[in-house]
Amino acid sequence: MLAHDFIEKYEKLHLEKPGSIWPAMQAYDAGNITLGILAKINEENPEKLDDWLRQKLHRVNYYQGVCGNISIGPDGASKGIYFSIYRYADKGVPQKIKR
Repeated sequence: MLAHDFIEKYEKLHLEKPGSIWPAMQAYDAGNITLGILAKINEENPEKLDDWLRQKLHRVNYYQGVCGNISIGPDGASKGIYFSIYRYADKGVPQKIKR
């Protein structure tokens, strides 16, 4: 329920829901992935920041984000963000219908 927690925190911070939840969640995950990589820049001291960052991003594997488990392949394509459909079977009890 990372996505649910993210939306609740977003609403408390901004006093409104995002216009669309997917762009907000994807931006949050992208920012966290990038900042996590950049936090290690001094350990590796790369000569060319853009090449180094690109290589690191292309090696992201099963990052647990609010959008799901994210992987980024050598071609730059992301995988692992799957949409799920839920319905409420009972008050406050979601039931997965489809992934």
